[in-house]
Amino acid sequence: MSYKRTLIIGFAFFGLILLIAVATYYISLGECTSGYLACDNGKCIPQKLICNFNRDCLDGKDENSTMCGNFYGSNVMRQSNDNEGMKIFYARLKFYNITVHQYGRKCILDEDEIPQGCDCVALFQINCRNGNRTSIPQTFPTNVVRILLNNNRINLDSNDTFGAYGNLSYLDLDNNAISHIPSRFFHRNTELRKLFLRNNRIRRLPGDLFKSTILLRWLLMSNNFIEDFDTNIFINLRHLQFLKLDYNKLTLRYMNFPELPALNELFLDSNYIMEIRKEHIVNLYNLTLISLRNNLIQSIDESTFTHLNELIELRLSGNPITKLDSGAFLNLKKLNALYLDNIFVDIDYDILSTLNVSLLSLRGIPYDRINFNAIQKIQKLEHIYYMKFVYCSNTAFVKKCYPKTDGISSTSDLLTKPSLRYSVWIMAFLTCVGNASVLWRRLHDENRSVSIVIRNLALSDMIMGFYLIIIGYMDSRYRDVYHENSGNWVKSWECALSGMLAMTSCEVSILILTFMSIERFLLISDPFGHRKLDTKSVIFCLYVIWLVGISIAILPVILFHSSTKFYGVYNSGTCFPFFIEEVYSTGWIYSACIFLGINFLLIVLISVLYTSLLFSIYRTRRATSLNFIDCEFAIRFFFIVLADMCCWAPIIGMKIAAFYKAEISGDIYSWIVVFILPFNSTVNPFLFTYTTPKYRDQIKSIFMKHKDSDKKKQDSSSNQITADDSQTKVSLLYNSNGSISKWKFFTK
Repeated sequence: MSYKRTLIIGFAFFGLILLIAVATYYISLGECTSGYLACDNGKCIPQKLICNFNRDCLDGKDENSTMCGNFYGSNVMRQSNDNEGMKIFYARLKFYNITVHQYGRKCILDEDEIPQGCDCVALFQINCRNGNRTSIPQTFPTNVVRILLNNNRINLDSNDTFGAYGNLSYLDLDNNAISHIPSRFFHRNTELRKLFLRNNRIRRLPGDLFKSTILLRWLLMSNNFIEDFDTNIFINLRHLQFLKLDYNKLTLRYMNFPELPALNELFLDSNYIMEIRKEHIVNLYNLTLISLRNNLIQSIDESTFTHLNELIELRLSGNPITKLDSGAFLNLKKLNALYLDNIFVDIDYDILSTLNVSLLSLRGIPYDRINFNAIQKIQKLEHIYYMKFVYCSNTAFVKKCYPKTDGISSTSDLLTKPSLRYSVWIMAFLTCVGNASVLWRRLHDENRSVSIVIRNLALSDMIMGFYLIIIGYMDSRYRDVYHENSGNWVKSWECALSGMLAMTSCEVSILILTFMSIERFLLISDPFGHRKLDTKSVIFCLYVIWLVGISIAILPVILFHSSTKFYGVYNSGTCFPFFIEEVYSTGWIYSACIFLGINFLLIVLISVLYTSLLFSIYRTRRATSLNFIDCEFAIRFFFIVLADMCCWAPIIGMKIAAFYKAEISGDIYSWIVVFILPFNSTVNPFLFTYTTPKYRDQIKSIFMKHKDSDKKKQDSSSNQITADDSQTKVSLLYNSNGSISKWKFFTK
């Protein structure tokens, strides 16, 4: 049956498109998977090797001081504490009269005193991690220096103590069930340098907890339930350098830190701090880093940080700051890194004029609230973080701008991956050639009304091909130098025009499909009650459709008072207004109204109409078997709806995911731009023209004519050759012999 062959060809065609799309998507994925760092030479470094004091990347990218500062605090702090640990280590070796070349990984503790289930991993260190213990082992070697008890279920009581281990300098109690610490618990551990109490259930800190640990350098108590306490418990910690109290329940309302002259880094992230005043930290005058991210701070006064003359890094990200005094950073002469992500203040000249940092983070801040001209005044700036890659075009002088790509473009190319470059030209070719052939073949149709509609659909789809050609051309033009020209491109009228072309193509195409669906439904479901539209009515409807589609594309230019913002500056170098970020911004709302509002409703309407149409055909033919025309009609309707769903369902789904603030991969974004967006424009010529019986027969007849013509030429040529050969033979026989009898004998 012909309709079965049509069904097989249709599924094969859609399967081929899907296979190409999936293959291109996976080819477009980055070389390094999640959790790995990509070195410049293509090598992938696992996260555990990042910032480990070893250069695993040839260019040292994995040990970048700025990046390592983001992971663990300042690089200076890491180096200084590592040196401190080495000093203690060498002192222990000297005490036991052991040279550096002798120790290796050899344990020098008494094996008989090591608790069951624990290991002596090196020298003076005992490892009791991951043992599912509920209490501290009773005995350790008295000369133990490092004890690791993390990842157990220990809850301390008054009988537990480490007082017998006077040499203990490193104690790790992370990831246990500690909810209470007995008073004077560490009073005999006078050599303790590093104490880890993270990821426990601690609510209260005894006032004499650190009275004797005067040599303590590191104190990490992150991710507990600690509420405001008397900060005088730190008064004896004159050597404390690193204090982490993040992810607790602190408000700082009545907490003023005592003088801690050695404290370099203070972490107070993710607490309930509503206000940070000078008196809270006035005694911490040697701070080099203070992190206050993800609190409830609403204002920063100009006097808050003025006394922190040694401050190098300040993190204020994730606070609902609505007031930031212009002099807040005035006296911070050594400030080198400033994090202002996701705050509610305009980043203007008043704030930035006093800065000369090398790192500035502005992630989560919309385009309209950033004064890029003021940023260009920061001469020392080397690293800058934005919400979107396209913002980097406004600060091209910065050596390293993040994010480095939006999945489509990079600092070097508009289309960053070769697979994208080839795919754009392939889709542009198929779209333009396919729709141009429809326009040519539909010029002399007998049904003029249907022909006009199909030609308008082909014209709207061809516009999408023009859009792809523009993007492909601009990619070739800016190859390897896109970063230098991206600012001019996204702000240009060419970018805005290409975006308007793509938007017009999408909207006119889907409106014409809806118009055709309604007309066919009324005509077939009620053939006697519905009067077929005449040519004038069809032309009028098409005028309205084009007017609506062009108006939807041009309206953002009027709303934003600039054609470049909606199509270029707010989006990407492809100039199409997807808006998968900056949820609830003005541009995002307009884009959502189009894709989640108009287009979604139209797709639902088309699906309902075609489904109802099929049921109508079924009811009409339920008494008799479905004939060939009805079967083929149903199959074509099925593929029309399937094509619409393949095009718009991923786009609508992506917009819904962005609405719920889901992370949208840049690779998915590029896949949608290259394949999904022009998908309908590519397949519509085949669905509405070349799958109809009339044009199928025309193509078949053309093919058969060529075949018959070739066969006739071949037969004629063969006969001519035979006749020529015969004449030659006859002539030769006659001239040489002159005997007719021999000719007759030969022909027998």
